[in-house]
Amino acid sequence: MREEINELKKNSTLNIVDKPRDKKSVGCKWIFIMKHMVSGSIDTYKVRLVANRYIQTYKIDYEETFSLVA
Repeated sequence: MREEINELKKNSTLNIVDKPRDKKSVGCKWIFIMKHMVSGSIDTYKVRLVANRYIQTYKIDYEETFSLVA
């Protein structure tokens, strides 16, 4: 996860900002995926940070889509 965060910062696709006091933050979770070859051996590992959509507010941030992949 640290590697992924560092890559996001390096690629300028992640900005850390202060949250406004009157707003709730949208949660997130890490998704880990192993890609397999036809033979069954592991080809690559992938990781993605995704927002928990069920917390977003309709007409405020509900239409926002984020795909954070380094």
